[in-house]
Amino acid sequence: MKAMFFSGGYDSTYLLDKLMKEEKELTIVSIDTIVVGPTKRDRENLARKRILDYLKAKYYNCHLEENVVKLDLSGVRFGNSGGLNQDLFWMPLMMITCRSYEDIELNLSYICNDQSRVHMDDFRDVARAVSHYRDNNIQLRFPLAYKRKYDILEELIMNDKFLFENATACENLGELDFCGSCEKCHEIKSALISIMERRYNIPGLYDYIKDFLKNKFGLTVKVERYKKRRIWFKNR
Repeated sequence: MKAMFFSGGYDSTYLLDKLMKEEKELTIVSIDTIVVGPTKRDRENLARKRILDYLKAKYYNCHLEENVVKLDLSGVRFGNSGGLNQDLFWMPLMMITCRSYEDIELNLSYICNDQSRVHMDDFRDVARAVSHYRDNNIQLRFPLAYKRKYDILEELIMNDKFLFENATACENLGELDFCGSCEKCHEIKSALISIMERRYNIPGLYDYIKDFLKNKFGLTVKVERYKKRRIWFKNR
């Protein structure tokens, strides 16, 4: 059976939409952790609920098994000298994710320029180790490894704006959807501006992103459409 981790972010939302469209049965695991601030945690839980409710109605023929792992990680340090700070998640999650009597194809939504891609071999080693404690095996898949962030965002905007508008990314969620200053916000802004550069001849897409950047980030963006294209942006 196929399974995936679902965070409510853009990459996992894109992958969930793809798998639910293709599969008749899918298991997802989400982490509800106290290690993040209460506002960010509430926003992430709300984003996951909205997206799941929407996709279950959209792909009603796909049976979705949902598992939420609640972890209190406050005060726990995950860093280590090797740089892998997620292995403590993979071990217990893989053991309790799905039914132990079935082989599991576990899909991870890392894209080609994701920093965590350097740990792919580590993830596979952990999966092999955990498989010794199960009746069947866990195989890892990275179906988005050839995608870039602007590919993900462009396809979401073009194919399903609801998913794009309800996914979450900001690391400092407060009253606003995007703080505009964290690493994730910079990543989203850069990807959206890249789409404007590449797709400046699609008026609907160009104008939608222009308005999104203005409303969500307070940025006024213009792409010059003649000769060498350039970008100007400033705080509103």
